[in-house]
Amino acid sequence: MTILHVVQKAGVPDFIRPDEVEASAAQQMRDLVPEAAELWCEPHYAVGQGEPAEAILEAANKRKSDLIVLGVRKPGGIPGAASHLPFGVAHKVIAHAVCPVLTVRG
Repeated sequence: MTILHVVQKAGVPDFIRPDEVEASAAQQMRDLVPEAAELWCEPHYAVGQGEPAEAILEAANKRKSDLIVLGVRKPGGIPGAASHLPFGVAHKVIAHAVCPVLTVRG
């Protein structure tokens, strides 16, 4: 099981070091996974920077993933529009993934 978080470069202020962002994100991911998960799988944590959809798809292809589980935010603005807009991360991943994609709103 690989847990990936991609930080968009444009979203990180210049005064914050990239390694600090990555360390913080990795720790937050580790905190989400219960210790009991290690009884049935070996979690791998990865933090990257760049365009999220591209990085997710690249990681899934590289690892020959069987499933992508993608956390999504509750849509804002026009109800339901977020799932139909062609520029959202979830839309790009779902449209181009070579394996099933499960979205989870959290």
